[in-house]
Amino acid sequence: MTAKGGSTGLVGGGGSTGLAGVGGVLGNGGVVGTGGSTAAATTAAASTVAAPTSGLGIRVEKLMVDGGNTVSTNLTLVNSGTDTVDLSTVKVRYYYTIDAWTNPVFDIDYSQLSGATATANNKIDFPSANRYVEIGFGTGTTLAGGGATGAINGRLHDLSYSAVNATNDYSFVPALGYSDKITVYAGANLVWGVPPSNEPVGTGGTGAGGESSLGGASSAGGASSAGGASSAGGASSAGGASSAGGASSAGGASSAGGASSAGGASSAGGSSDMSTSTTVTSTSVGGTSAAETSATTSLGGTTASASTS
Repeated sequence: MTAKGGSTGLVGGGGSTGLAGVGGVLGNGGVVGTGGSTAAATTAAASTVAAPTSGLGIRVEKLMVDGGNTVSTNLTLVNSGTDTVDLSTVKVRYYYTIDAWTNPVFDIDYSQLSGATATANNKIDFPSANRYVEIGFGTGTTLAGGGATGAINGRLHDLSYSAVNATNDYSFVPALGYSDKITVYAGANLVWGVPPSNEPVGTGGTGAGGESSLGGASSAGGASSAGGASSAGGASSAGGASSAGGASSAGGASSAGGASSAGGASSAGGSSDMSTSTTVTSTSVGGTSAAETSATTSLGGTTASASTS
């Protein structure tokens, strides 16, 4: 007898699918930054002053106002000659107006040439400048021909650091290159640059208490001109009038407290005390000409007459 096989087992069911994971929260994007502003270019103008062909000269590397209270400088002294220069006798001068400052100083922050010193409160009396900075150099310091001192960095300011007005300063010409408004002296001799002038401000004439001009007027307490008038307390002219307390002219009048003329009248202390009149006439007798002059003089009311021919 054949035995029956066992029944086939059931296929096992698959496991259940796992739940999908929950996604994370999407983060917020960061704020986009604002771009920075572009810095404005501040290139100084180039100087139009020619370099020295021989001897010393000043080259400006920087000249500007810092912080509203300081003039910053970077200067170079150049020797365009062939000879070595003894710098102990050399002075560099920067001219300015003191304005409201009371105690100006010049600090040398750096100098490639050792021994550089400076003073700032040197007084002058020009319309365009009333002070100057003077930079000097130590004993034994020299500058070879064709050489340069390198940078001399300095700061001009008041001790109180009060506001500066550089716009009216004679030497403040912030152009890079050579400057003839900053001078160089060797001993007492000017060897570079143009110092301030002592001519008066504006146009017009000069005088001692008055004015002077050609075709105008000049006086010591009065007025004078070519074709005008002049006086010491009075007036005078060619074809005009002149007096010491009175008036005089050729064909006019003159007096010491009175009046006098050729063909006119004269008095001392008035017109009645002493007066003289002179008349010149010409006559011809038989072809011969004669001049007759008659004069009349009054002294205290007494009259005398005289005539000549």
